[in-house]
Amino acid sequence: MKNTLKKVTSLSLGFSFLIMSYTGIILFLVPKGKIAYWVDWHLFGLSKSQYGEPPYGHAEETKLKKFCKRLDIDYDKASKILTKKGFIFKADDTLLDISKKNATTPAIIYNLLIKLK
Repeated sequence: MKNTLKKVTSLSLGFSFLIMSYTGIILFLVPKGKIAYWVDWHLFGLSKSQYGEPPYGHAEETKLKKFCKRLDIDYDKASKILTKKGFIFKADDTLLDISKKNATTPAIIYNLLIKLK
């Protein structure tokens, strides 16, 4: 019985160590919240499609029309280019909503729109 308890204790401690180590590494590597959302960050199946600096804090949460206005981009031109590229969206969708609907990242949408400036 003593040996069984020692084995269970050793396995439990080893497993706990592995889980805490993994969590610690992930927390060390993860970028700040707004950057992680901006680039659709993942690691070990959890995705990091690319790194990019957002134009301002929480830009991914801004509705497309307001985003264009804030960056001095003509909304009609932005709408046309997104439609031409096959994006599905509404004027009141946020960049994050648009990126999720179209399996992309807000950074990719931003890179398309910034060329219109």
